[in-house]
Amino acid sequence: MAPVKKFAKRLVPSTPLTLTFDADGGVRTLSVRLAFDFNAFALIEGKTGLNMLRGDLFRQLNATNLVVALWAALQLNNPEYSGDEGLEFLGSIVDLSNSADIGTAVKEAFLLCLSKDAREKIQAAEAKADAGSEGSGNPPPTTPTPIA
Repeated sequence: MAPVKKFAKRLVPSTPLTLTFDADGGVRTLSVRLAFDFNAFALIEGKTGLNMLRGDLFRQLNATNLVVALWAALQLNNPEYSGDEGLEFLGSIVDLSNSADIGTAVKEAFLLCLSKDAREKIQAAEAKADAGSEGSGNPPPTTPTPIA
């Protein structure tokens, strides 16, 4: 049998995230690095049915989708959180006190995985949407435009 060739992995920029949560009667801290590649996109699509190439995740961000996105974004740098056990653990430590920080880190990691052109298009669209929503009483959208 021929030896299996090793493939070089693409280096994907990552975003740091530190979570503080209560566990076992004390405060715990978890420091991780979030990164997205198409494997992470596939995990999100498999668990949620969302289309990552259309930007569905950020248009339909809810508790389930946030936890799944966090879990998927950990797989490259933190494989100890893989599988359903990792997803269940992460869901147990996400709460209202840290969900905004997680959402911000997930979005930053997502933007980092894109080409410079795609990232700039999304940021320009968000800036335009933010400018249009000022004074409307509605919060600005946090929806990246589709990347495809």
